Amino acid sequence: MKSGEKADHGKFRAANYLFPGQDIPITGDNKNQNARGSSVVTSLAAGLAGLILYTQRLLLSDTSYNVMMPQRQKLEAWPRKALINQAFNVLAGHPTEKIPKDLYVALGSHFDKDPVTFAEESGFGGQPKVLETLMTSLMLMN
Repeated sequence: MKSGEKADHGKFRAANYLFPGQDIPITGDNKNQNARGSSVVTSLAAGLAGLILYTQRLLLSDTSYNVMMPQRQKLEAWPRKALINQAFNVLAGHPTEKIPKDLYVALGSHFDKDPVTFAEESGFGGQPKVLETLMTSLMLMN
C-alpha cells in the first residue's frame, strides 16, 4: 500500500477524508518514533477534530481573546460538523468542496511548529493568538 491510499479493508467504501497512515512521527520520553496504522490515524483525526471544536469554544467563551465581531459572528455560526468539514477541506487543499470524497488531509504544512514555540517566536500575543491564527488559516474566521 502506498502512503495516502486507503487501507485494503476500506477500498470498497467511500470515505470523506483520508489521513496519512504511515510514518507518523511520534515524540515522547526523549525518543522519536514513527507509527502507522488505522488506530493511529483514527486517533489523529479525532484529536484534530477535537482541537478544532475546543478552539472554537475557547475563542468564543473567553472575552480576553478579543475576537473581533465579524469573525466572532462567523465562528458562532458554524455547526460543529460543518466546522470540522471545512477545516479538513482546507487541510486537503479543497476549501470549497461541498461533498468531500477521498480527500487526502495533509497536516505537515499547517502544523509544522510546536505551538508554544510559535507563540513565543512570533510575537503574536501568545497562545490565544496562535489559536486565532489556526482558525483563520483554516478559513473558519476570515
